[in-house]
Amino acid sequence: MPELRSALPYVSHLRVTKRPTRDWAPSGYQNRDGQDLYQQVTDLPGIECEITPYMGSVKGPASQFKFPSKAFFEKALADLNAKPTKTEQDTLAITNIEATIERKDIVWAETILLAGSLPTLDSLWESVFSDALDEFPTWKEPETAVGGIPLFVKEMQWDARMPFESSKSILLKVGLYNNDQELGNPELYTLSFEDSTTKAQRESYTTQIQRRIDQLSDEIEAIKDEQSTAKIQKVQELARFQSEKSQRDAIENGLMTDLLENVSVQQSLPALLLSIIGTLKAQHWPDLDMKVVQERLLLSLADIATA
Repeated sequence: MPELRSALPYVSHLRVTKRPTRDWAPSGYQNRDGQDLYQQVTDLPGIECEITPYMGSVKGPASQFKFPSKAFFEKALADLNAKPTKTEQDTLAITNIEATIERKDIVWAETILLAGSLPTLDSLWESVFSDALDEFPTWKEPETAVGGIPLFVKEMQWDARMPFESSKSILLKVGLYNNDQELGNPELYTLSFEDSTTKAQRESYTTQIQRRIDQLSDEIEAIKDEQSTAKIQKVQELARFQSEKSQRDAIENGLMTDLLENVSVQQSLPALLLSIIGTLKAQHWPDLDMKVVQERLLLSLADIATA
């Protein structure tokens, strides 16, 4: 017989998607069992998370949970119903989306937000967005503010990876539109926020690359025979290191603490995580002690905020 032990849940990955970051259009397609295929998939609006159980320092297997945005599907349904002429595919899509919205086994993102007394998905961390962009020089140069073609920058997705025992990061995916109505497909960019440990490791490796570039440049210059095999090999090696450094220099990185110290994030992030865990408790873990969970969560977030 197996031994039964108790572990505490830790949110090791949280993804909040506000706008679709990939092409999506409602269809009437069904799977082999005739069931609709409109449950939450990656990069459609909603909340996704990974829960890793820990028994002290003992790590259990992680589980993924998805909470799609009901408002997103309701808008898609309204747009289909508003068509003056509907194709057979439109009619099938309407049936499928209606069936999805009526499903009782789906926990919607709006339910999670309501339970945590949080704003709508679109408004969540809205006040942080402009400050987050300003962490990156490219996005706050003077010419980006006035005197050019209008370019609308929208939040698409927050992706926080917070493994307990390793480096942590937050990726902010943004979309650039030519209009405020979000028509057409945006150009997507990802801004990376890292913890201080990751920053130190990245800067140390970049320094090593630069030293190797300088060393190779000196060695190449010292070899006078242009046809020398050794010189040719060193020139090729130098080109590889220069290419790698160029690619690394092109990536802008911010500090994760600059996001987490924002008052809006400090107030809403614990509420969101506790609301998710509380919802999962009602569904899967009735004996979970939420008081202990809250205490451990606040300690973990405090550690992450100063990492």
